[in-house]
Amino acid sequence: MNSLKMNKKIIYGLLSFLFLLGVSCKEDSNEIVETAPYDHESQIPIDEAKLYTYFEQHYMKETVDDMTGDFKFEILAVENEELPEGEILLSEDPKLDSIVGIKANSTVADYKMYYYITAEGADTSGFGSPSPIDSVYVKYTGMLLDGTVFDSKIDYPIWLQLSRTVQGWSRSLPKFKRGTFDTASDKDHIFDEQGKGFLFFPSGLGYLNFSQANVPPNAPLVFEIELDDVHLIDTDLDAVPTKYEMTIDAAGGYTFYDTDGDGFDDYSDVDDDNDQKLTKDEVAAEYPTFDARGNIEFEYDTTGMKIVSKGTTDGVPNYKLKDKK
Repeated sequence: MNSLKMNKKIIYGLLSFLFLLGVSCKEDSNEIVETAPYDHESQIPIDEAKLYTYFEQHYMKETVDDMTGDFKFEILAVENEELPEGEILLSEDPKLDSIVGIKANSTVADYKMYYYITAEGADTSGFGSPSPIDSVYVKYTGMLLDGTVFDSKIDYPIWLQLSRTVQGWSRSLPKFKRGTFDTASDKDHIFDEQGKGFLFFPSGLGYLNFSQANVPPNAPLVFEIELDDVHLIDTDLDAVPTKYEMTIDAAGGYTFYDTDGDGFDDYSDVDDDNDQKLTKDEVAAEYPTFDARGNIEFEYDTTGMKIVSKGTTDGVPNYKLKDKK
């Protein structure tokens, strides 16, 4: 995918508009109809109550595929108020995690969403997980809380840019890692050990009060996802992914920064430390090796969210050091 080349104002404008778009729209049912002004503050507690009720009435069932031997996961409803022996409600399942403090849509109250990882994903490198603006190669199924499937891409994965999806996706996909990659004799791509799981989020992080396809207004959503691959955007083509030229908080919110104070944020600055040397040249000198997928083998701090100098866990890389020793 071509890297974005635009200034900060254009990016902000696009993100604020494009998050309203759905993850995907079927060609024969892409009409979106707004039913009424969306009241974020009133809808947040309503959706939270709906999600809690859902978690109280459903559990995660793990089975083994007879054909492949792989583990499969599906969410099942509790029948006749009797939870099967050995199972645990989602509301009590320690694997159900949450993202809190999501500041979106200029609301006073913060949003909260949930995710459930069923497979971690094998790629632990910095290129293995996306930022909120990167592209992901995914299979998915979208469902309402009553189990109605409104969209599904499970036969073949598709590329989606997270900045163009609903916020429930862009906030949670960074929690997942891609798997391994190989090419078959027929040139087809083979993915294995992918990150897999489920997303649960309120309508305010989804389609709001827009009626789309089989999604009614104000509908909390459930997605089952499989993350096959990730493409990190490099906005200024300086060899440093934009993911590592922004600060991302625990809720998936992000801000850009300007290392050298020259008025250009790093993601749009080809000389991040203003030492009259191109960032891409300094990167090539300090990190000369590439992994099997052709990605630069950077080194990272213990969080994995910051590139550090070669051979350290906290040193500043050369491309950010104006005064070289």
